[in-house]
Amino acid sequence: MTRIGCDRCVGPHRPKNPQCSANLGIPTQMNDPALMYDFETGLPLNTMWELVEECAMPRAKVVERTYRRIK
Repeated sequence: MTRIGCDRCVGPHRPKNPQCSANLGIPTQMNDPALMYDFETGLPLNTMWELVEECAMPRAKVVERTYRRIK
């Protein structure tokens, strides 16, 4: 999803999602995996987050992560 610029699909990339930058043919501004972004605006969040838990099945396309706000 990062490679193709998918940014607003819930779960795996959906080719018919009209909000996804990959489908619109525009570069995504949400391209830093170390940041968390506001889903609506695409802007980085001002708060700091710490990864608490990560769950994924083997060979899964989607990972469920739980974060805690620290700042």
